[in-house]
Amino acid sequence: MISDKIQQMIKEAMLSKNDFSKTLLRTLKGEIEREQNKDYNTPLDETAKISVVRKMIKNNQIVLSYLKDEDDKTKDKISVLQAEIKILEGFLPSSMSKEELNTFVLSNNLVLPKHEGQAVGFLMKEIKKHNLIVESYMIKEFVKTQII
Repeated sequence: MISDKIQQMIKEAMLSKNDFSKTLLRTLKGEIEREQNKDYNTPLDETAKISVVRKMIKNNQIVLSYLKDEDDKTKDKISVLQAEIKILEGFLPSSMSKEELNTFVLSNNLVLPKHEGQAVGFLMKEIKKHNLIVESYMIKEFVKTQII
């Protein structure tokens, strides 16, 4: 799915002569292939491909954290990195909202442990079992509202 989307977007970038997107997407494709070659050309599942995308986003965010808005050259680098992040985020699945998280807990009759740390860990395991995506801060906030 992700590989197909990348290939389609590369074609679109080539047709529209968008070198910026084309280069970024080819880099992403190359990173996925490199990761695949680590496991003796074993095809990556979608979760592994998503982790490659997340890694690229994280790398850009780290570079952004070190850049200062002092001169025009740096401002250009910042805008390029932000544009790359925006494109890469398009490959990430959307995460659950607070309401969806609450519905998940209720529909699965989950009983959270009384200790906050244990409850967060328990809930994260359950979410991972169902291949769902929730931001960790949202899980922590949810647990805080449930444990009194």
